[in-house]
Amino acid sequence: MPSAKFNDETGSVVLEFLGFGVLLQVPILMFATAVLGLQHDKFAAEAITRDALRSYTLLQIEPSATVAILAQAYKVSPDRIRVEMACWPQSCGNPDNWVRVTTRIGTATAQGLARE
Repeated sequence: MPSAKFNDETGSVVLEFLGFGVLLQVPILMFATAVLGLQHDKFAAEAITRDALRSYTLLQIEPSATVAILAQAYKVSPDRIRVEMACWPQSCGNPDNWVRVTTRIGTATAQGLARE
């Protein structure tokens, strides 16, 4: 019965390429793509929150009205974006209120707070 020689350098390059090159790199590539997508959504949510909050506090334009324009600018589908606005201690539109805008894109969330 022949014994295995572990010091022998002969082998198949094609088999090693398929084993290590493809089978290990595909999951790494999929993970990296998912992380980059999440990072894009997070940056877009932060930018949309900031711009929507500015447009409301400076121009009194509702954040939901600016979402379509901002979504196109940041290359995000408007259907994926959820924007919520809350004001306190009184209802929105009163001076000296605090305004909070929350934007959700998929699992990414961003919040902004400003004085009206």
